[in-house]
Amino acid sequence: AGEALIEINMIAGMGHGTPLGSGLGAPGPYMIDVGISSTREIAQFWGIAAPKESASRILSPQVPTSQRPLPQSPAPGIENAKTKPPKPTAIHQLGQPGVKKIIEDALRAAGLMR
Repeated sequence: AGEALIEINMIAGMGHGTPLGSGLGAPGPYMIDVGISSTREIAQFWGIAAPKESASRILSPQVPTSQRPLPQSPAPGIENAKTKPPKPTAIHQLGQPGVKKIIEDALRAAGLMR
C-alpha cells in the first residue's frame, strides 16, 4: 500500500476555521481571511496545482515513512493528558452553548439542517 500523508498548516493568531486568501474568496462564518487559501494549499499538497512561493513557508525535509524511526516513548505531555481530568473552562462554567449547539445553529442558518 501507499504511505500515509499528513499536512499541517499552523497560522499564528488564527482560530478554528477555513483560511481564505483575500483574492480567492470572501470571509464568512468560520472562513477567515488570513492571506492563504485552504483550497489552494490542499491542491498544492496533492500536486494538482502549481506551487506558489511564499517567504513565510517553512518546509521540513521529505523523509519516506518507512525510513522514519519509531518513537521509543510517548510524546511529552501524553501521560499527563491521560491521567488528568479536563478542567472546565470559563465558557462551560458560564453555561454558554456547547460546540454541538454552535455547529447545529450554523448548519441551520446555512439551510443544511432543520
